[in-house]
Amino acid sequence: MKYLHIYLTILILWLSYSARVDCQQINISRIESMPKMPTPYLMREWKEVAIGYDSLVFDFDRDGDYLPLIFTRTNTVNYPNQNSFGLHTVVGTNSPQSG
Repeated sequence: MKYLHIYLTILILWLSYSARVDCQQINISRIESMPKMPTPYLMREWKEVAIGYDSLVFDFDRDGDYLPLIFTRTNTVNYPNQNSFGLHTVVGTNSPQSG
């Protein structure tokens, strides 16, 4: 049994090595002529996006068409003494049951 374990280990190592040797990167001239970094490159400020989303979606006092996007639920099931909130699944509806 010990020799079988050693044999299988050697076989697996040999197969993994031979698989790596066969894989080679192929250079494609059209791709190689492209820049490594696109210009202009503008990274989105994801922290600002998240803060903006939170301030829009979780603002109970937001005023405007289809706003606010959040509503209060007073008839909760799991915690009947606690209010919860909901977010509408369809923007523009006035029915909390649709959220």
